[in-house]
Amino acid sequence: TDIDPRALNTNAPQLIDTDVASGRLDHQIGRRDQLALRYAFTGQVVNPFQLVAGQNPDTFIKSHVGRITWTRNWTPTTVGEFSIGFDRTTSLLRPEKNAVGPTVMIAGALTALGPAPPIPINRALNNIRYAFGLQHKRGQHQLSVGAELFRTQINGSEPDGDRGILLFANDGGRDAITNLRLGLPLQYTLAVGSTHRGFRNWVANAYFGDVWRAS
Repeated sequence: TDIDPRALNTNAPQLIDTDVASGRLDHQIGRRDQLALRYAFTGQVVNPFQLVAGQNPDTFIKSHVGRITWTRNWTPTTVGEFSIGFDRTTSLLRPEKNAVGPTVMIAGALTALGPAPPIPINRALNNIRYAFGLQHKRGQHQLSVGAELFRTQINGSEPDGDRGILLFANDGGRDAITNLRLGLPLQYTLAVGSTHRGFRNWVANAYFGDVWRAS
């Protein structure tokens, strides 16, 4: 409203609903071993702001984070940690209930109708992590060594043109808005067949470090 009192659109609020839960369990096994279990969940639903009805998609996100960590005191000067982690995030972006059937583009002359491609998106991302680390104190030195192995999986559907795309443009001696009013599109795009995709990736890291106390 600092620009103009009418710039505040009270007819289209954005609503964000988030649920969060987490828990951790630490268990001492004997004198030298400790086990830690952790889990966290986040769920979020976004009903977005709409300047034009159906322009922005509804968003549904769920996140799971799990960790198992084993810590062992091998000697009074050597400590090791071994960890397995699993992260999963699912994302669903779908057209708002007031969106028109296909996406309608008017060559930039007017705001497009409906969410832009590649909506709808239905994606699941999995990250699996294996890691270990050792720390050893020797005299004035604190030595550390470790490695990590990541496995990434992406599954889902993200088509460009699944709902169809109608393009109205300057054509036939008429401007884009006139062609829209006459119902004369220049181009129609539609994705057919299976649009499911899956990606797999491995990443490995290793490190070595030393903290030296000079005096």
